[in-house]
Amino acid sequence: MILTIDQLLKLSGQELLKIAGGKGSHLIEMVRHQLPVPPFYIVTHQELELAYHRHWGVSINADIESDLSNLAERIRQSAQSSQLETCNSRLYQNHNRNISLAVRSSASDEDGATSFSFAGQLSSFLNVPQDQVLERVFQVFASGFERRVLAYRKLNRLGDVKIPSVVVQQMVPADCAGVIFSHDPVQQKETDCAVVAVTRGLADKLVDGEIDGTTVYLNRRTGQSNEPCELLTSEHNQKLLQLLERCEAIFSGPQDIEFAIAENSIYLLQARAITTVKQKELFALTRVFDGSNIQESYPGTTTPLTFSFINSAYQEVYKSFCRLMGVEEKAIQAESDLFCTMLSYIDGRVYYNLASWYRLLALLPAYKTNRSFMEGMMGLSQSANELSEFEKSADTKATVAEHFNTVKAAVCIGANYLRLPVQINEFNTRLEVALVDCDVNALSLDQLYSHYRSLQAKLLSNWQAPVTNDFFAMVSFGVLKKLADQEDSQYIYNLLLQDHGGIISAAPPQIITQIAKLVADDKPLCQAMIARNQALSLQLLKSHSEAEALYTNYIEKFGDRSIGELKLEVKSVKDDPSVLLNTIGSLALAQSNKTEPLAKMASKSLDKSSNSLAKRLLINAVAGQTKQALAQRENLRFARTRVFGRVRQIVQAMGRRLTELNCIDCMEDVFYLTIDELLGYIDGTAVSTNLRGLIRLRQEEHADIGARSAAAQERLVLVGPAGLKRSSLAAPTVQPSNSLQLKGLGASAGIVIGRARVIRNPEVEMLEPGEILVADRTDPGWIVHFASCKAIVVAHGSLLSHTAIVARELSIAAVVSCHGALESIQSGDLIEVNGSTGTVSIVSRSAKCEEANAISA
Repeated sequence: MILTIDQLLKLSGQELLKIAGGKGSHLIEMVRHQLPVPPFYIVTHQELELAYHRHWGVSINADIESDLSNLAERIRQSAQSSQLETCNSRLYQNHNRNISLAVRSSASDEDGATSFSFAGQLSSFLNVPQDQVLERVFQVFASGFERRVLAYRKLNRLGDVKIPSVVVQQMVPADCAGVIFSHDPVQQKETDCAVVAVTRGLADKLVDGEIDGTTVYLNRRTGQSNEPCELLTSEHNQKLLQLLERCEAIFSGPQDIEFAIAENSIYLLQARAITTVKQKELFALTRVFDGSNIQESYPGTTTPLTFSFINSAYQEVYKSFCRLMGVEEKAIQAESDLFCTMLSYIDGRVYYNLASWYRLLALLPAYKTNRSFMEGMMGLSQSANELSEFEKSADTKATVAEHFNTVKAAVCIGANYLRLPVQINEFNTRLEVALVDCDVNALSLDQLYSHYRSLQAKLLSNWQAPVTNDFFAMVSFGVLKKLADQEDSQYIYNLLLQDHGGIISAAPPQIITQIAKLVADDKPLCQAMIARNQALSLQLLKSHSEAEALYTNYIEKFGDRSIGELKLEVKSVKDDPSVLLNTIGSLALAQSNKTEPLAKMASKSLDKSSNSLAKRLLINAVAGQTKQALAQRENLRFARTRVFGRVRQIVQAMGRRLTELNCIDCMEDVFYLTIDELLGYIDGTAVSTNLRGLIRLRQEEHADIGARSAAAQERLVLVGPAGLKRSSLAAPTVQPSNSLQLKGLGASAGIVIGRARVIRNPEVEMLEPGEILVADRTDPGWIVHFASCKAIVVAHGSLLSHTAIVARELSIAAVVSCHGALESIQSGDLIEVNGSTGTVSIVSRSAKCEEANAISA
């Protein structure tokens, strides 16, 4: 059996190792993580055994037991009866027949999880012509039974011989090649330097020890080498370190990586663990952090007060959720650390800690199914395959007691599904009681403390209804997506989820549009609004009683809804309505210029895409449940916004009281404390009362973060303590695409052509009515921009993100997860957005872009 990369990617874990061997399985994992690996295929050991049996009429295992002295020669002769003529065609499909190949061994205990590399013991051949591949494959097969290999196995007490599979890989015409080590393999200890040995041409003589090559040490923090090397540029050094770190994360340990550089591109030829030291002494856990949807709610950098508040809230909320879902208290206590690590704070940014989320799901029934559902809901671009150790523990055989607990949890989940409407009503009642009107600014420091603790007891520790609804939204959407994927997915679940109905987040754009229509004829008022002159705008608005009443109602009801509204340090619309006023003014002035109506994609009949009445009924039933759950989810998110608004008022008032008491310099300083430090200062549990010292330290750290990076990676894979790995976490530079068509996820149906407006800072940059909004991501506070836009394109997000749900409710065409949108699209470009297929096409460039291209040419 000969397996291609596509076939091998369908395998994982022990199955992949058994079939592809150590070297082959490592290559596949690198391909899986999109590392630069030359094309290859695997000739499996099963195929080689079959050829031996066909030639000699006896199994090779029988001859191994007979301890034949000429076994290696017999294997080489068995190539004559081989039926592997098709092996060359596996690379002919995509490459020229004149290419040369590398033929290497890949036994299951070679370069794998054992502490033995078999370096130099098994044969490898480079620059093999196509017509000699078959011969070389059997020579590699035979090398596993040469005397030197048998002696190596005996010396290291490795047991019975393993029949190797064989890797056949396209050769790279290397300008130079070499090996990079995670650390000095001679010193056998972790340092800040990686070691690179490099030579011109191929690295075979270097690896075999025939030549020394050039050795350089690369500082892992700065990327600088200890001395110049004419074969490696600074860009090569940086790229090699990045690839090394990726491999360390994938394979959870220090690596020895063979690479080749051709035409300035780096290719990885193999990766294996450094076997001269024990990995656990150097590297601990692999931690995977993902920004995805969480950075929709917490964009950019977030202050310590906000992170500490949400982290403590998540801890209490999800413990309560597990109890509600029937998880045994014993299991909750045993996994107590996961609840306080569901979120992480890396260089001032909020991330999901994926291991904790997977462990949380594993406490509930149907882990494997729910895992994929959760990943979709969180908007993950890929699974965290690095967490393989956790996967193995989740696959262990369950005891009778565990089966009983699973059944109990399933019953509780079903009961909660039936009680969910009651739970939501009870939650909304508690919400109104807890958020009763209160002049927070008139309270003393102790009264503010009591008010916060009361809010914590009434709401933050009783947040089960929103989380339970999220769980059922996740499951129902996942089921719908699976059903739709079997048919015409992009039409079915997109069009069925159109027009959710009853989403409170859809009201703000509608109110804004109403106000704009009422004041459209008052040019001085419109100009004052656009200029963000709050005092003059509110004064002139008094002459429009109906518009003023709508505006006042908007502020009272949606005053906590702002850009970055879940960040306590951000001003709400109540505090600063300038963006709201600007939007109203711009829409009002544009009233006379009617924009063309939104062109919707013609709906596709389910009768034509579903094969049976039962299937149609099932899809419609699941879609109905999904719509309801998503509408409730969006409304409950607005409840969260209101709670955060009250907490914002409390901590701001605390900051003012502390400023009056000369404990801190100004109200804004309070955001550089954690919630425990702030409350502890009041109730006497703080371990440090030097608030100014803590604030100064945090401000310096945040200033350093801002100076180092304006953006951050969406996915971080760190090996070992996260606090030691933060020296270079800037987001990789995305180069503009030359393609005039981008691909994302169709989130809201419709086909629209219009001028793009790229918005990076929504508090300063504004849309002209009828433009297409292009952004990195949006949060609920961007709703004022939705009132002006014709369509939406965002680089991140999922079909369950706020952008997608509200766009569907407002019938605005939207594409989410359109990577590279900000780099490829410029303001003024004429673009076409297809919200059903997820394609974004650049119809024509803006005049400014064309001029820039002409100059650069």
